[in-house]
Amino acid sequence: MLKESPFQPGYPVDPEKFKGRKKITEQVDRYLPKILKGEAQHFFITGERGMGKTSLATYINSFVKRKYKLIGVHVLNDGVHDVNSLIKQIIERLLNEIETETWSEAIIKKFKKYIKSVDVFGTKIKFQPDKEISEYLKDNFPLF
Repeated sequence: MLKESPFQPGYPVDPEKFKGRKKITEQVDRYLPKILKGEAQHFFITGERGMGKTSLATYINSFVKRKYKLIGVHVLNDGVHDVNSLIKQIIERLLNEIETETWSEAIIKKFKKYIKSVDVFGTKIKFQPDKEISEYLKDNFPLF
């Protein structure tokens, strides 16, 4: 009898229900001491549609938050056609993620000039850097 896959495009599996990924988690875990030392690390998840890429990214993000108290974001590059837009999206997601942290005020203050809070409830941060800061971020993003 064939089991139906829990992975369906557009419907990520909850991290608590994500089983059988211990080996992948261990592989990512090897790089985390470097991240804690400030060394940029990047992970690319590739695969066919419906294979569980989004669920895996969510699972790893949850694992890293629990084990190392790090902030992570998952960004889809659907419809993003240039590096500046991708960087803007990553920073915007990070700013929204850290907004609930007590230490976030200093970081948000640093970007205040480029932040617009435009949500119906005023809770979603929109990051709108000018051309100069966009170029700076693009050139220095791995270290940033």
